Amino acid sequence: MKIVNQGRWWQVKEVFPFYEALELRSEIRGKVLPNLAKGKRDQAQKRYFINQSSFYKHWFYDLDEELREYFKDHISSTDRMRVELCCDTVGMWIDPHFDIPEKSFTMQVYLGEPNQGTVLCLDEDVEVPWHHNGGYVIVRDKPVKHYLPQFYRRMRHSVLINYVDGSWKDTSQLLYG
Repeated sequence: MKIVNQGRWWQVKEVFPFYEALELRSEIRGKVLPNLAKGKRDQAQKRYFINQSSFYKHWFYDLDEELREYFKDHISSTDRMRVELCCDTVGMWIDPHFDIPEKSFTMQVYLGEPNQGTVLCLDEDVEVPWHHNGGYVIVRDKPVKHYLPQFYRRMRHSVLINYVDGSWKDTSQLLYG
């Protein structure tokens, strides 16, 4: 994985091995219902998390180690990984927001053809460049408000990875339960 510090956020590229990225996108296209949320991702009809019963769970074990090593100043040893496969669709949006306090880390990895990136509210709004198998990282220690403007392009596929602290209640959403 390539990681570039952009100040208050990081740009990531080549997050997954080439064929894993293609297979994850295929998994999203085959199993994840399109997100029709209006304002918040948690308004999606059904959400798809990678947990202990998921076929692809082993792909995230090495990534977990790599992220914990690189972001050791931002991810606590007790934080747990939460992985969501996302399919955003035309007409939806996500309002500007800071991540909730339980999330110490957020990484969104885009998959597929060029599409609309997340907007980070910095001194000036910055749309994260869309790169297949790339995206962004933000952390609780350097809070960044972010959003997705109303979405007008074809479906957007991505993997959303969070680290959450011990107060997280829904352990069915966690990689290690």
